Amino acid sequence: MKHFSRILAIVSISIFVLALSVNPLILFVAREQLKARLPGSNAAISGCQFNFFHRIIFNGIQVSKVPVYDLQIKSLTIGFSPASMLKAFRGDIMGAIESCEIIVDYLELNKTRLAGGYLKVSRTNDNGEISCSEFTYEKLKVLGIKGKTRLKDDYLYFDSLSGQLLGGIFQGDSLIKLDSNLGYQLRVDFTNLDLDTFMKDFALDEKAEVSGKVNGFLELQGDNQGLEVLEGNLGSGKEGGVLTIKDTQFLQNMARSSGQALDLVVESFKNYRYNTNKTTLSLEDNNIVFLVNLDGSAGKRSLNITLHNFNPGRIK
Repeated sequence: MKHFSRILAIVSISIFVLALSVNPLILFVAREQLKARLPGSNAAISGCQFNFFHRIIFNGIQVSKVPVYDLQIKSLTIGFSPASMLKAFRGDIMGAIESCEIIVDYLELNKTRLAGGYLKVSRTNDNGEISCSEFTYEKLKVLGIKGKTRLKDDYLYFDSLSGQLLGGIFQGDSLIKLDSNLGYQLRVDFTNLDLDTFMKDFALDEKAEVSGKVNGFLELQGDNQGLEVLEGNLGSGKEGGVLTIKDTQFLQNMARSSGQALDLVVESFKNYRYNTNKTTLSLEDNNIVFLVNLDGSAGKRSLNITLHNFNPGRIK
C-alpha cells in the first residue's frame, strides 16, 4: 500500500509538473505559428490553459498588420479527444477539432469591421450559436446578428441567421467550406429595407432622393478571392415611394441614350411617385448591375445602374 501511495504521488506530481511545462510550450508554439502563417504581423497571446485529452484555451489573442487587419480575441477554446488527435498527427488539423468557442472583441479586415462576436460550434451536436453586435462592410452596417451553427465534415453551417439592416430585418442561411479557399454560400431574405436610410448611409443622397421600403432576397457564392455568383430581387411594399434624381451627369447620359430632351428627362424623374418597384441584381464581370423598373400613375420608369469594380479580387 505504501508503494502504491508513493507511485500515485509521483505520478500526480509528474502530471502537475508536465502540465506546468506544457502550457508555456504550447503558448510558444502557438505564437510562432501565428507569426509564420501571418508574416509581417504583430502577434501576441497572453495566456494558455491545457486540459489533457479534452480542450485547450487561449486568452488575449492579438494579431495586427496595420492597415490590412487588426484582430483581438478575448478567448478561444478548442475541444478535442484522444481519437480526434490521431487526425492531427496525420496532418488533418481541422478534422482533429471536435468543438470550438470563440469570443471576438473586434476585427478589422480591409473594408470589414466586426465588434462583439461570439461563435460556438461542435461536431457532436447541432446546438451551436453565433452572434455579433455590429458588422460593417464599407458603409453597410448590420446590427444584432444571431443564429445557429453546426460543423459537419469540412463545412461550417450558419442556420436561422437574423439581424437588423437598413431599418429593416433579414433572415437567412449560409455555409463556409473550411479549406484554403474558404468557399461560401449565402441566401438572405429582406423585409422592410428603408431606401432613404440606404441613400443616406452610402452618402448617395446628393445624387438622388428616394423613399419607400423593399422586400426581397439575395444569393451570394464565392471564396476568399471574391464573388462568383450574385443574384437578387427586390420589390416595393404596398405604399410605394417617391424618387427624385439630382445627378446631372446621370440625367444627361440618360437623355443622350434615350434621345429625349434633357428637360423632359429631368422632369420625369422629379418627385416621381411609384406604386411598384421591381429591381434585379446580378454580377457581370467585376461589376454589380441593378435593373430597376418602376411603375406609377405618371407612367413607367426604367433605370440601369452599374456599380463598377465591386469585385476586384476575382480574376475572370
